[in-house]
Amino acid sequence: TRQWLIALLAVATAAVHFSRAAADPEIRILFILNGLGYLALAAALFLPLPQLQAQRGRIRWAFIGYTAVTILFYLIWGFMSGEWTVPLGPIDKVIEIILITLLWQEK
Repeated sequence: TRQWLIALLAVATAAVHFSRAAADPEIRILFILNGLGYLALAAALFLPLPQLQAQRGRIRWAFIGYTAVTILFYLIWGFMSGEWTVPLGPIDKVIEIILITLLWQEK
């Protein structure tokens, strides 16, 4: 169940980033790459690929770090620019915090 929830949250936050890419052409590529990163990490963590089996722990830690950096950059961007994507940004950050929590608990 936890794995399904992690995958669902990763897809949800990727969708949020893709929607922001569509809305903000100035930094579209950053949002697209961020969304693709979430999908790639979720796929690497859960797809039954033998070559990734031994790396699951590292992938999980990379996923946690990636998500934490995304939250940090959102906060830095918000404080520097004064632009907060309300309510979508804070909702997405809650999704990402839950994602980190579930990834932390995953073994």
